[in-house]
Amino acid sequence: MSLWATAHRRTRSADLLKVPDTVIAAPGGRAAINDNAPAQLATGGSGDVLTGVVAALLAQGMAPFEAAAAGAWLHGAAATEFGLGLIAADLPYALTRVFQKLGAQADV
Repeated sequence: MSLWATAHRRTRSADLLKVPDTVIAAPGGRAAINDNAPAQLATGGSGDVLTGVVAALLAQGMAPFEAAAAGAWLHGAAATEFGLGLIAADLPYALTRVFQKLGAQADV
């Protein structure tokens, strides 16, 4: 068994490869592709914000694979919400608007 597979089994972690279509993978072959990644995310610090979003989901008890997949989608939704001219510091504020819209849809 590879070192990668052993580490993932012990930590129950998932990998997130941030490319135009983000790839989320977990040991055992589970994978997802998130195509919600607008080009404005190609800015310094946006990956740090993504890490924070995923960490927050993990801290609330979400499983690693689901946290990575949801975090990637939310990250892209926040960038789309903000639009052009995005810098990493804009993402948390746009993410708040994304959560508000999701909450309003859930109330329907």
